Amino acid sequence: MRRTGIKSEVTLRKYLDNLTLFGLVARHQPKRNKANNYTFERNKMQEIIRMNNGKRRRISNSIKEKIHNKKLSQEINKGTVININNKVR
Repeated sequence: MRRTGIKSEVTLRKYLDNLTLFGLVARHQPKRNKANNYTFERNKMQEIIRMNNGKRRRISNSIKEKIHNKKLSQEINKGTVININNKVR
């Protein structure tokens, strides 16, 4: 950080976030509580973006499924839907 003149880690993170938004840097956190990996290579950036999109899609689908199951079980408990099977998906 001496070479760049940036005095705080907060400022460094802010600049890295801005570079990420402009598509000049990609970062990936391989595991929880581990250091982020940063890259400037286009091919590696595309790979990281694909991984992040897949991860977000899986999280989104699981949240939607939980909400659907919760609504379905509430409707079954109210009696507005007839339960054909004993278990709810």
